[in-house]
Amino acid sequence: MRRRKPFFICLILTIFLAVSACGTNQTKEGMTAENKSDIPKQYKKELNCLIFDIEHIQINVDDDFYQGYAKKIQLNPKIITRQFLGDFQEDIYVNENGIIYLEKEGKNLYIDRNSIVYLSNPEIQSYIAEKFSFEKSESDTASIHSYTEFTEASLQSEKKQLERMIQKIGIPNLVLKKCYDIEKCRYWLGIQEWQKTPVFTTVLYEGMNDERMPVQILNTSKGVEKLNASYYFEFEQKKEKIKLLSFDKIAEALENEYSMILTDNKYNVIGAELYFWVDVNQEESEYKMEPVWIFTIREYHGGKEKNGMVLQEIIHAETGKRVGVRG
Repeated sequence: MRRRKPFFICLILTIFLAVSACGTNQTKEGMTAENKSDIPKQYKKELNCLIFDIEHIQINVDDDFYQGYAKKIQLNPKIITRQFLGDFQEDIYVNENGIIYLEKEGKNLYIDRNSIVYLSNPEIQSYIAEKFSFEKSESDTASIHSYTEFTEASLQSEKKQLERMIQKIGIPNLVLKKCYDIEKCRYWLGIQEWQKTPVFTTVLYEGMNDERMPVQILNTSKGVEKLNASYYFEFEQKKEKIKLLSFDKIAEALENEYSMILTDNKYNVIGAELYFWVDVNQEESEYKMEPVWIFTIREYHGGKEKNGMVLQEIIHAETGKRVGVRG
């Protein structure tokens, strides 16, 4: 019997190692699954100077979430001109800086390498400037209402029509996300999406809000009276998948940034949305797309909001590092 003892010890050890290996594999698979789906719908937590009070975390990705890159689109000025100025008989002149400026019957069209601006009807432009401001809330102006869900038939129809128009002039993947109803007209805000995730750059602004939306359209019963569109891309998918950090890790990373600020102020984190950030500062024809969280934060001092200040911070969704970029 004593001679068999080493055999039984080896057998038990082998079984133990096999079971341990299985347990380790299960843990790794579990962690991988959490990286994809362990993003809460809301987040309530206090971390030192940061109070997270996020009612709805905005994320809408599939389980298979891939890395990618973006390319700038070179739009066809003839198509854009035909859309907004009709049959334009004059030659379209492009200056040495790649800029086109056209005018016809009070309608103005400006096109450069990164943007389109179309304006018509000065009266409606003056009316909007007087009645509407992104800084005003709906309570300030009872006649203005905003919509992010387009259940009304007229809103649905208008949204589809405008999205088709943007597609026609050469900007793909555009989604109109919000509409302000302003008595005589509607003011639409849109952004490109890829893999159900909005795409932005930091050339003009650091962060994203209504005022900074890259596509803005003023529409009336006469048609489009204003269009601003800037920094539009086409997208290509890579084979590598994106592995999101857990939201707790992202929250800790944001708190670490604010823990270095020497102040008694409190910061209330009220919003979080997942974006793709396109770093167009790279001197390349293809731009890497980075998954990032944009956090909206209110600053408080002595229990009161400080001068109505609203801040935004950008945290990389895979690394947890702050994306410190400015246009």
